[in-house]
Amino acid sequence: MYNELNEQARSVKGRAENVHAILNAFYLEPMLSMKDVCEKTDLRLRTVYNIINSMQDHNMIVETTGFLRNKIFMLKDYVDTFK
Repeated sequence: MYNELNEQARSVKGRAENVHAILNAFYLEPMLSMKDVCEKTDLRLRTVYNIINSMQDHNMIVETTGFLRNKIFMLKDYVDTFK
């Protein structure tokens, strides 16, 4: 699963080191808000927003709240391995 997600990360829009920083943040804590990701990666909100949207387009993460604001994102495949 780790290799599959890293392979998918290659097709995500954004600088590779930023994409991997965000992905690593989700490995440490599989459910995060945009603000949490910014704090854990020291990336700007706009950068995080763009990469998370691209990760959603590639079905790597899913939004769990359904809200327009204060969204929580989950690294679904990772969480599903523990079910």
